[in-house]
Amino acid sequence: MHDSRRVRSCRLSLLLGLALMLAAAPALAGGMWFKAAGGVSGLAMDDINNGTYRFYDTSIRGFNFPDLKSGFSLSLHLGNDISETVAFGFSWDMQHAHLAGTDVDVSAVMKLDADFFMGHFYWTPVRGRRFSLGAAGGLGFVAADGTVKVEQGAVSFGEGKTSGTSLTVEALATLEYALASNQALQLTAGWRLAEVDEVKFEGSTALKEDGTNLALDYTGYTLKLGVLWRFGSGPGGAGPDLQ
Repeated sequence: MHDSRRVRSCRLSLLLGLALMLAAAPALAGGMWFKAAGGVSGLAMDDINNGTYRFYDTSIRGFNFPDLKSGFSLSLHLGNDISETVAFGFSWDMQHAHLAGTDVDVSAVMKLDADFFMGHFYWTPVRGRRFSLGAAGGLGFVAADGTVKVEQGAVSFGEGKTSGTSLTVEALATLEYALASNQALQLTAGWRLAEVDEVKFEGSTALKEDGTNLALDYTGYTLKLGVLWRFGSGPGGAGPDLQ
């Protein structure tokens, strides 16, 4: 539960920070920008299929879980253009990873959601009037923050929290299309590495039937489309009027 409280604290702190910086953005010099994005990310959780994990006091054996290969994600980004080609930023990504399995008349619902808190370096060597092309690299940590619920008909065996953290890195290509002088669409496509190799379930390490640690692997591709708003008139601030 301690990890879950930490994740909630990180979320709250980040949201408060975003709100304060956005409120102050018009008064700040430089090229501050904000982006909201959504898309899909690949997941490498093939070992969830037919998983035999020791949740509660007994194993949930023989469940027919489908392979979990992708999930929707939403993200918020805040950054600042240092120059025409270089920018730094921070992001919060909410990754959804849901699946359900059955064992005769018993069902298990696993919501293996995770939060990504990352810092990014952006390089945009190609800037045109409408289109810009670049790359980005990210470093941060992923925090698993999900639930597992087991039921048999109308009888519930309870719901428990999953938690765990790990470092994560990603590499992205960026394509931007200017909608106006201070607004743009940005498409990002790339790959991230993120595996939580020790997962806690209600405070205890979750194990597979063979006694090894249960791992949650969020490694895979990432594809997102976002709307970006720029403030100020610095290196990356409002450009020429495109209307």
